[in-house]
Amino acid sequence: MFEKLRRKTAAAAEHPNLAFLLKRRTFFIRLGAVIASGLMVTFSIPPLNWNFLAFFALVPLFLAIYDRRPWVAFGYCFVFGLTWGFTSFYWLREIEPIIPYLMAFPLAAHPAAWALCVPFLTRYILNSPENLLKGENGAGELSYFRTRKFLLAAVLAAAWCLTEWARSWVLPWNYFSTAMWNTVPLIQICRFTGTYGLSFLLVLFNLCVAFYLLGPKYNPKTRRFVYPRPLILAGLLIIFAYTEGVTHIVRQKKRSTKTVIFNAGLVQGDISQRRNADISQAQEALDVYSKLTDDLLNARPAPHVIIWPETAVPYSYRAGNPVSNAFRYRIQQMIRKHQVPFLIGTIDFEDVPKGTDYRKQKTYNSAFLLNKRGETAHIYNKIQRVPWGEYVPFRRFLPEWAIRLVDMDRDLTPGTSLDPVPILPDVRAGISICFESIFPYISRGEARRGANLLLVLSNDAWYPTSSEPAQHLANAVFRSVETGLPQLRCGNNSTGCLIQPSGYISDCLFKEQDERTGLMLPEPIRRGRTAGVIPVTVELEPAYAPFVRYGNVFIVFCWLLTGGGFGLALSNWWAERSGRLAVFDRKEGRG
Repeated sequence: MFEKLRRKTAAAAEHPNLAFLLKRRTFFIRLGAVIASGLMVTFSIPPLNWNFLAFFALVPLFLAIYDRRPWVAFGYCFVFGLTWGFTSFYWLREIEPIIPYLMAFPLAAHPAAWALCVPFLTRYILNSPENLLKGENGAGELSYFRTRKFLLAAVLAAAWCLTEWARSWVLPWNYFSTAMWNTVPLIQICRFTGTYGLSFLLVLFNLCVAFYLLGPKYNPKTRRFVYPRPLILAGLLIIFAYTEGVTHIVRQKKRSTKTVIFNAGLVQGDISQRRNADISQAQEALDVYSKLTDDLLNARPAPHVIIWPETAVPYSYRAGNPVSNAFRYRIQQMIRKHQVPFLIGTIDFEDVPKGTDYRKQKTYNSAFLLNKRGETAHIYNKIQRVPWGEYVPFRRFLPEWAIRLVDMDRDLTPGTSLDPVPILPDVRAGISICFESIFPYISRGEARRGANLLLVLSNDAWYPTSSEPAQHLANAVFRSVETGLPQLRCGNNSTGCLIQPSGYISDCLFKEQDERTGLMLPEPIRRGRTAGVIPVTVELEPAYAPFVRYGNVFIVFCWLLTGGGFGLALSNWWAERSGRLAVFDRKEGRG
């Protein structure tokens, strides 16, 4: 054995590049691991929906960074973020091919910031100062204090949630929890914690799996197998959340309450994106939606309200051009004939005195409620605008050439009111226009003001072939769970459906027959031109979810847990530093 080791040492001396080659191989293994993690996170969400990957997707990432220096961990996790950001948001190429490449970098910054904390917290939470002074680094053995392993996993999971919360101000899309969007029992935890609670559980489980892989499986001293107690505890938490979710769904079905049922007539025109439509294109859109609506009004069962999606007709309802005049005439004609109110999405303009420069008018993305007399009863103006699509952030500070690259020749004005719109007697709809349906504060604010239905008008025609509509729906499902309200969605080219307060999609304009059971199942992502009636049941006095009352209290818990973890780590760091200085002083004294 010693002779073999001597030969290897001699060979390494004769070939000093062997150490470099070994280092390079390790680098590529770790790089492959973080890229695989990014891909698994993407594969866990639509369009593939391989949600089981969410329980293991972060394991290769953590194995690659847990014992690295902070900036090395940052670099690896930045690659992970680039992989995930580029692949999961690749649908943005349908607006401009370069956008997914540019978007990947700010998206990658959030998990990379999380990775900066991992080495420090790992070293100083898993190890006592005494062990560190002896040179016994628990990051290698990971058998020191099993409770500390679980504590570290919980602190890092809380820190991950804080990075998602930081992103929520701009793009709360495709959180780690999104993978579970169609696992209805498990997502019930979001009625307490929002989506962050589910992300916390998934990240916690991933880290405990990684700790089990890193730690010893057998204790030679006791001659017993080492039980993965942190992993078992994390698994039990997920099982508990799932079981509680099942219990809640069953309990809600048995609950008796006063309700009202109405027939919602949804019109899905499947019109191509017409941001700069000419008169003929706008007229075609009006003809399509008018024909579908007229057929729907003359069919049975009759709708109690007609709903058109966001900007179904690309010209404003209140403008003075010929298409807008025809727009108003046709809708009012159908309203007066059938005595049915309309809710339509349209671009609107501020009322200003005649002679005012039209470029100074405020422009809104709006939803109009037209009553049975054809009058405009209520207007909702979109609050959460799409960056770069509906306004240019920091326009006044950007150079002109940069604005020309992204400018769509308009900056829409944000609305200011979250008051529900009474689309029918006893039906108070909290309106969200497209992008808004992924922001919890919108639906929560509407619920707090008395909404008993969430109603989403969307237009995903910007993305005619990609997975964007599927991801949009997956992210919006959580709004029903967070509020405890049903959600009715009307899209231009997909996702016309009804989502129950549990997050279950119960009805849809398109259905397909299940080959095994023969049942007709909702198919909300199917594109196409159609119109139909969906019966909707709403509670007169809904039992709002706790999230409506308490909001992001779970994020406060994450701040406290992360702060406590850093406090413990800093305390151990200071104790180690003080101990090393004391040893140095003693040595100097003996000298």
